Formats: sequence, structure tokens, C-alpha cells
Amino acid sequence: VNPSESRAALHQRLRAPAGETPSEVSAVRDIILRFAEDVRSGRYSTALNSRFESVIIVGIGGSRLGPEVAVRALQLNSDSSNLQIRFLSALDGFHDVVQGLNPHTTLVVISSKSFTTIETTANAARVRNWLATSGLDQDGIRRHTV
Repeated sequence: VNPSESRAALHQRLRAPAGETPSEVSAVRDIILRFAEDVRSGRYSTALNSRFESVIIVGIGGSRLGPEVAVRALQLNSDSSNLQIRFLSALDGFHDVVQGLNPHTTLVVISSKSFTTIETTANAARVRNWLATSGLDQDGIRRHTV
């Protein structure tokens, strides 16, 4: 049991042998895969009904490193996605990360186990403000932030 959340830590189940993956893990994998496919194909589109061109992943520690390793590994074998992917974890890195990006075509993924880490919550607020100052309304900000 993870004492900080009073629930079982199930991440080790992701490494279960084929055919032995618990149904709750498979269900979440399927949801994530469908969402990723929808973003890449344009079925999940921006608030203005265009394709996303960039992704900012906001997170620190393992919430950044896990996605970064996956992205780098998968990019080696794929030319199917033209998405520009950037990572934001340091509090002083915001301007470098968003430089040259269009908020109207950027998807923001907030990656956190607890959603209480100071860096992650501060950077998530800064990114939401960046989206808002671009003219996106609250529905648009929700569409661009997962």
C-alpha cells in the first residue's frame, strides 16, 4: 500500500507477462492508447478544430522521466508523428519551453502521481495562463490540457 495515498501501488503490474496483465491495467492502457491515436490522427483536435502540432509534458521526477524515456525510445522507430514534444519541470524553464509554440495548436499533458508537487502545480498554472492569454476560453483550456 502506498501510505501517501492509502491505496495499492500498481505500477509493477505494467510489467506482467503477456496474458497475465490485470484487467484494470489493460483497461487504462487501452484508454491511453486510444487517446494517443486520436491526437495523432486529428480525431481529438484543438479548440479551433485543427490538429495539435506540439505537446508540452509538465511533470517532475519520475512523472517527467518516464514519459521522456518513452518518447525518446518511440521516436527512434517512428516517423509517423510530426508532433513537437517538449518537457517542462523546472520553474525557470517555462519561457524556453513555450518559445516558438502556438498555444492554439499545443496540447498540455500534466503528469503527476499526487498533483501536489510545487513545481508541477506552478508550471501547470503558468501553462494554463499562457493558453488563456492566447484567447482560449475555459472550454478551450480544458480541451488543450489533460
